Amino acid sequence: MGAILDEIQRSDAIVLASPMNFGTVTAVMKQFVERLVRCAYWPWGMAAPKVRQRARTKRAVVVASSAAPGMIGRWFTSLVGLLKKVARLLGARRIDVLFLGLVALEQRPDLGARAQAKAGGWAAKLARHRCP
Repeated sequence: MGAILDEIQRSDAIVLASPMNFGTVTAVMKQFVERLVRCAYWPWGMAAPKVRQRARTKRAVVVASSAAPGMIGRWFTSLVGLLKKVARLLGARRIDVLFLGLVALEQRPDLGARAQAKAGGWAAKLARHRCP
């Protein structure tokens, strides 16, 4: 985990992605999130942990998918919110979201023109982004 976090720290951008399982991220992503405990500490006498301060210089994109309709999956579950919290914890100052709903309707769903345009625009922004 230390090597992964070191690599993320050196990066200019972060892409976090997960399909929805039971209203939240997959078990593998959940394990990653839980292991981010090293990004926080719990001072004696405090009621809650504190996040280790790090400069927010990165750009991030959160990509999520769901068998549920996009509006329900994005706004009525914790999936996107959790991934955005992780992005901020890892140093992101700007976070864009691409949420794909109804992905279980077809065995190989086609990424629509609107989603392709969004993804392409964010890919270009991430490629141009440089930390100050």
